[in-house]
Amino acid sequence: MKINWIKMRVTGREWNTFYSMQSSYCFLNKEMNGVWIGFLIVGEHIPSHCELCSDEEVIQIDLYRKSGHIYPSPLEDIKPKEEVKSLL
Repeated sequence: MKINWIKMRVTGREWNTFYSMQSSYCFLNKEMNGVWIGFLIVGEHIPSHCELCSDEEVIQIDLYRKSGHIYPSPLEDIKPKEEVKSLL
């Protein structure tokens, strides 16, 4: 399964009334035109209104998710299926 950590810009109002209340979304930074948020998507298709996160943003998301015990986190050590099967 392919996953991507992406970001998108939302309005300050959208951030305050919806996204800030959902633990899946991480505040990245605020600009005059809105708020950048980071989150996980499953699949290879990245929506046209989104961008891949930079390495620094992925670290920021990782720290946010780990501090809130939200998983998966971007830098979590995930074992390949073959390794998991060998442990069973």
